Amino acid sequence: MLEHTQLYRLVNGMDGVPIEKTVVGRSAQSLCKVVAEAVRPLLGEDTGEADGQILADELWALLHGMSALYMDRVAPFDVAKVTNAVMTLIKGARMREVRVPDAGASKRGAST
Repeated sequence: MLEHTQLYRLVNGMDGVPIEKTVVGRSAQSLCKVVAEAVRPLLGEDTGEADGQILADELWALLHGMSALYMDRVAPFDVAKVTNAVMTLIKGARMREVRVPDAGASKRGAST
């Protein structure tokens, strides 16, 4: 990862690198939808699209932050620690008692 630090920073618009926020935003949202659907089953039953999106956002923040710290050589990128942090985050998300209502479900219900 360190050999591509500048590319990572460029792609993510870090350190003041100008990016086309609209284009990057659309691309990121598209990817986040795919990730949200992939991680949603990890939350268990009775979860909505919003729950998967929240977990995807949290995972992105965790991994992006750990990567940035590693590239700045502030913290080592220890795969075991990363895995533990991700699993802890998922476990915490599964334990949430309050679920976010699925906006798509309420729209579908209103139309019937």
